[in-house]
Amino acid sequence: DLAKFNYNEHLAGLVFGQVQSGKTSHVLGIMAKAADEGFKAFVLLTTDNVSLQKQTLERSLNTLDTFNICDETDDMRFRAGKLRKPLVLVLKKNQSVLKTWKNNLATTDFWKTEPLFMIDDEGDSASLNTMVNDNDQSTINSLINDIRSSSPSSIFLSVTATPQSLILQAKDSVMRPKFAHLISPGKAYLGGEFFYSENSSCPRPINATEARELFASGNTPPEGLRKSVLSFLTAAAYRQIAGKEVTSLLIHPSVRISDHQKVEAKVRAYLRNISDDLKNDSQNFKLSVLDAWNDLKTTEPNLLPFEQCYGVF
Repeated sequence: DLAKFNYNEHLAGLVFGQVQSGKTSHVLGIMAKAADEGFKAFVLLTTDNVSLQKQTLERSLNTLDTFNICDETDDMRFRAGKLRKPLVLVLKKNQSVLKTWKNNLATTDFWKTEPLFMIDDEGDSASLNTMVNDNDQSTINSLINDIRSSSPSSIFLSVTATPQSLILQAKDSVMRPKFAHLISPGKAYLGGEFFYSENSSCPRPINATEARELFASGNTPPEGLRKSVLSFLTAAAYRQIAGKEVTSLLIHPSVRISDHQKVEAKVRAYLRNISDDLKNDSQNFKLSVLDAWNDLKTTEPNLLPFEQCYGVF
């Protein structure tokens, strides 16, 4: 309850929910509510990823249209804002970015008098003190805490789908949440239970030798990987025709970067083969796509006709 915040403390909290369940939309709503309660200074942190920071910036601009939204390079616009409207800084958790804005905020008089509302998206990533067992402090953790303490009081809200490391912080940690709120997904949400439950129709078994074949020398992908790529391309074709959002394929074969590079090489080689097959109008390839289309139709009855989907290839 924001109305109970005493404006005389640095309070940490936690908002968590399932993967891709609309947490960012909830957070933007929380920010709007906080502005109604009198907060004017906001920092919205993203992981150190340019595309994600830009995406978050665009969502903030589109949703919080009565706020003054600043990008990482908008220091002049930030200083000119004078908090006539609630102000949001959308920043990556990047050493250079955070150092720059730590200095910007330290030299801004109005920032020293306003309570700060800081939202840390993927709060278990990079923000925690990863050197605590060495009696030291990691740089990102130090910079975030410096920005928090630059205001007379603050609410620090971590947002994540994996809150374990946050909850297990030591009792004296300033990152340890004093309250937690679970965001329930909407009725149309499809999560782990839908995809991986015992009765799910989504998983596809693969040959037991697939793991070894993935990391073997050469660029020939095993059957399961080929089917996954074709399923993705067919789904992407359907979604493109339907005017839906961009489709993504996640391939996570190992914790080792070298293993990822081997699999990447196989996928790139397979995509080149697909390009050649399309140029040569290969009927064998078309039949392989038909198999993928038939498989997708078992979980998406409204899938567009095969020829229409294949035409996008």
